[in-house]
Amino acid sequence: MQKKRTIVLVALLLAVVVGWAIASPMVEEQTLPPIQELSAPEVTIGPELRFIKDPPLERWGTRLALVNDSGYTIERFDLYNPVMAHYSPEVVNLLETPLVSGERRIIDLLSHLLLFNAIAARDGLPFSFTAMDGEGDYYYGVWDPAYDSWNLNITLDQYRSDFLASQYPDGGTTLALLNQSGKDLENFALEAEDAKSGEEGEVNLLSPHIVPPGQRALIPRSQIPALTRYDGSTELSYSAIDSDGGHYRGTFYPAYDGWAIAITPESFVGTGRYTLYVDNQLDDAIWFLYAMTAEEYLHGEWGDDILGMGIIQSGESEAVDFYGSDRWAERLEQGWEGRLYIVAETYDEERYLTYTEFSSDYPTMFVNFYEERRIGAAEQEQKTELVLYNRTGDDLWELYAVTSLDGDGNSVGDDLLGDGIWGYDEYVTLTVDDLGEVERAGVLRLYAVDVEGNVYAKSWAIGGERLMIFRQSDSVE
Repeated sequence: MQKKRTIVLVALLLAVVVGWAIASPMVEEQTLPPIQELSAPEVTIGPELRFIKDPPLERWGTRLALVNDSGYTIERFDLYNPVMAHYSPEVVNLLETPLVSGERRIIDLLSHLLLFNAIAARDGLPFSFTAMDGEGDYYYGVWDPAYDSWNLNITLDQYRSDFLASQYPDGGTTLALLNQSGKDLENFALEAEDAKSGEEGEVNLLSPHIVPPGQRALIPRSQIPALTRYDGSTELSYSAIDSDGGHYRGTFYPAYDGWAIAITPESFVGTGRYTLYVDNQLDDAIWFLYAMTAEEYLHGEWGDDILGMGIIQSGESEAVDFYGSDRWAERLEQGWEGRLYIVAETYDEERYLTYTEFSSDYPTMFVNFYEERRIGAAEQEQKTELVLYNRTGDDLWELYAVTSLDGDGNSVGDDLLGDGIWGYDEYVTLTVDDLGEVERAGVLRLYAVDVEGNVYAKSWAIGGERLMIFRQSDSVE
């Protein structure tokens, strides 16, 4: 009887299972619940909580924090003790990227095992740190891992203006050139601003060496003529050129500054893309060279001597750096183009004039100075040369100069432009050869004609303004 009940129970269970299987689908279709929009968090009201700006780190751990409170971006940070400096004297930068003021950076000591082992030795030796900001200024301080916070702070109080002077004192046997420009340095020169030795121009004190970024060059004092030629109170100027043609300039006082010159992005003045080759065919050396626009030439605003500290001997040629002038460095960076007037001056103050076109299409320029280009006495020169500026809105194809004594009828003489075209927004120079005839006539009439035959007229009398601007309003019937 017991056996029969078991069989009946099993049968009933099988019937239930079979019935469930028939009533249920093979794959159950699941439906996703509808997406509910997130509501804004509720307003909470409570007491103000305590805040720890720079959480302390575990002393004698594997991490050190650097906090920048200097007010400037720190680009280099090095931490070392006397033992480390003895066995590894080169500077190590523990920062992978610059540290902006107000920020905190965690330094993994396990990535700098020499430093980690020196700290773990707990030998009581103090640690020194040096830092450098984006302007090339140095910070120096001392850190004791046993007592000081492992949040190491860099503050403005740790700025050391005499840092380089302490490393490279004045009057030593060498001058240190520190390359902090980020590029290879190929040229470095040091000379007095007004030096005109008559022998050679700027001497490359690095030749034939190249100084990679982050490296220094120790230049023997005996190889630097400027340090023996002048007393320590003389202001010296330095210039450097990197591998991309970038130019750097600054000043150096041997008696007051440490004998180290850092080439940083702050001393960058531009790229030396434009080169002016000057061929001196005069009987005398060229001691000064000035570059200016037509309007600056007329008003005597010649600017700085772009020849710098060199001279160009008679019969020699020289490549001239336009970045010797702050004014031209700024203009080059702004993309200035136009006619460039060049004045050369000898030791006897004789002056010679020429000009060239300054354009990005022709970055290499050549000018020659001959005796025929000599500028006469200043008073006479101001009366004989006119600078004409085309602001008519069109190119001008013809130019004529006429006085009341010129010919008869409608004769206007030869076209002064010849085969050339006087472009819009360009200058041309006109030399009046016969001032006596202009004086007798009382006036010189200038006529310019565009491609459509429109005529523009201007008048000039002796002693009048030498810059003459042709505008649309100067059109005549």
